[in-house]
Amino acid sequence: MSGHKENKINIPKEQLERLAASFFPVIKDFYRSDRGKKFWKKYLKENGQKADTAAV
Repeated sequence: MSGHKENKINIPKEQLERLAASFFPVIKDFYRSDRGKKFWKKYLKENGQKADTAAV
């Protein structure tokens, strides 16, 4: 199948910022949890980075 079309949605910048702001606390809580810390360490290991030098 050639000529794949991309679905584009035009979202005003203000709405996009509000959406991001609503997701941020949940994402932050995940990375502060034990599961999130484990996930982050695994990600860094798989990508050849050290946990002590990578920002969380």
